[in-house]
Amino acid sequence: MSKSDISVIIPYYKSSHTIDRAIASVNNQSLLPQEIVVIDDYSNTHEDSIKIEQLKKQSNIKIISLSENLGPGEARNVGMKGSDSTYIAFLDSDDIWHPDKLKIQHSIMEKEGAFISGHATELLKKKPNKYNLQAVKYNKVNPRKFLFKNKFPTRSVMIRTSVDKFFHPNKRRSEDFLLWSEILLSDYEGYFIKEVLAYSFKEPYGVGGLTKDLKKMHNGKIDSYKILEKKGYISSFYSKFLCSAEYLRYIYRNIKIIFNYKMKNS
Repeated sequence: MSKSDISVIIPYYKSSHTIDRAIASVNNQSLLPQEIVVIDDYSNTHEDSIKIEQLKKQSNIKIISLSENLGPGEARNVGMKGSDSTYIAFLDSDDIWHPDKLKIQHSIMEKEGAFISGHATELLKKKPNKYNLQAVKYNKVNPRKFLFKNKFPTRSVMIRTSVDKFFHPNKRRSEDFLLWSEILLSDYEGYFIKEVLAYSFKEPYGVGGLTKDLKKMHNGKIDSYKILEKKGYISSFYSKFLCSAEYLRYIYRNIKIIFNYKMKNS
């Protein structure tokens, strides 16, 4: 199998039980990356130290160990700044990719001259579909519409290193949405691939009926809108409009979680 000019960035924080699964999905790609960069975000446990040492023995993996816990965004920044590849693909340590993810996404980005792309993802419930590259459907992303809904889960995103933008320092919620928005609002072309090319193993929010993480996610989104306003990407009026829409989504998600919890326990 051929290798591509792609670096895969994987933040690692106490992920010893899932990291092998994630890396296996990268090693099983029909188009292999140039390298896999794992950033140990100061896991600082004996179990994780053993796992990191095991990963170091794999020739295609580069380990970067941080001296303090910086969060996934800053960890990805470290990996991005140390990459010489043309493209960077992001994967979280508890997610996996479809075997043709890099091949399909790289081909589309090369064809369209895209600077960022994402694709559909879902919970892993069945065997992955087989895709014909020529039949894959995708469309150009409208930046304004993107602000209403993040269609790019981190596990789906590939960017060009020439974009030269990074995750916001010290931001641990909605840091991915903020970066994708800044790229798209800076007139870099982005595309959304409609096929499912990555998989998660948990619901995107409200896992187990808990709303604590949901509230943090909501606050992170509001903060992202305010940062975009402060940087001049969007107007004050549009920022307030987006924040109002996010509040409505937050209420809807809470109602949905409560309803699902009652249904499961009835």
